[in-house]
Amino acid sequence: MALDFLNEDPDGTFDLVICAETLYYVGRDERLRLAYGRLRSFMVPGAVLVLVHEWPEARRLYRHLDDTPFFRRVSEHPYEHPVRSYAVTVYERVEPASRDRAALLRARTDPMTRLDTGAPAPGLEGRHGPAFPAMTQGRRRDHSRSRMRPFRTLLLAAVLATGTAAAGRPVVDELPLPSAFDADALQDRYELHAWSGRQFLAWSRRGDGQAIEVVGDLANARTVIVYVPGSGQSLASFDDSAESPGRAARALYDEAAGLGPGTAVIGWLGYDPPDLVNLEIATIWPADRGARRLRSFLSMLPRHVRISLVCHSYGSVVCARAVAGSPVHDLIVTGSPGLGVRRVSDLHTSARIWAALGGGDDVFRSGLLIGPFGFGTDPVSAEFGARVLDGGDARHHTYLRPGTRTLTEITHIAVRGRERAA
Repeated sequence: MALDFLNEDPDGTFDLVICAETLYYVGRDERLRLAYGRLRSFMVPGAVLVLVHEWPEARRLYRHLDDTPFFRRVSEHPYEHPVRSYAVTVYERVEPASRDRAALLRARTDPMTRLDTGAPAPGLEGRHGPAFPAMTQGRRRDHSRSRMRPFRTLLLAAVLATGTAAAGRPVVDELPLPSAFDADALQDRYELHAWSGRQFLAWSRRGDGQAIEVVGDLANARTVIVYVPGSGQSLASFDDSAESPGRAARALYDEAAGLGPGTAVIGWLGYDPPDLVNLEIATIWPADRGARRLRSFLSMLPRHVRISLVCHSYGSVVCARAVAGSPVHDLIVTGSPGLGVRRVSDLHTSARIWAALGGGDDVFRSGLLIGPFGFGTDPVSAEFGARVLDGGDARHHTYLRPGTRTLTEITHIAVRGRERAA
């Protein structure tokens, strides 16, 4: 749905509004106040407003929200990135009666208040005209209906000339896979996709790029570990960090070699992860696309092998949505924002679910799960029901760094199905 929210009204009011990469283009000060007033008029009391914008520019954009009595900041998580830092900030729509008297006095001259009274605010005269009070009254009548439908959502996203709408992002073709995993078939694939002497089942430069790399002897393996990376990963960053698929696969393989022969590791970048600054990163849409491909890949692995999934960050959502009905024995997630469900039983799998979160990991875990938005209960919480691993002081991109305790523990579970003896 495309909506000019400054000049058009949606149908009814909403419990969740997501506004990403939009407010830069509204204008400054007075125009921002008007924009927030418009957003407020679409929201029922208690509704959630999620804002995603460049950091630290977000501080300027949101200061009027912090001054108004109609919104309360719930949380803010800045994410530093070498290309473009951003922040995810959550506000709650509150009733003025719940704020102090001084705030109420300020509200009398706040354009947000005037939007609800029907008086045209500066900059909007002639756009809504006499019809504006009637539209406001209509929204008030809709409040009871909105409460009867608590999971309606309003998605406000800017479609810029330099970008693609989040939900309309092109889907990159699935990588072709070998028809068999015997030694001859695998060798043919490695030769076909030869790259720096490494073993690739497939790779492609289309879009951000995809690749599936094998480390070890897959044809004769008794245990196969499949590593699935998270958001922001691409062919260009395949070896960039400890959690990138190339380096992670080699680290897991080297650690597994210390437990004996017979383990192969696959770095699986067989899907198009959402970019770090993209509305899709807050939804399950890319995960669903990736899960279909991962499930297909897992079904082709030899039936006699023991399969473990090690999944990082957004990759954990992909794995969670692929694991039902798959031959996976253990699913191990690190730095997960949630698995898209409220409890382990909702995954409908016999695989054992393990979760690790380091003390230095600031991954955003909202607990939100409304339609395609949010990822549900924190996987390391008691109510979720996973087997919790000690993440130590790991940061978001250091769980599989060589020499770390987390790498040792994760590998031990992936190979032997249990934690290392103390």
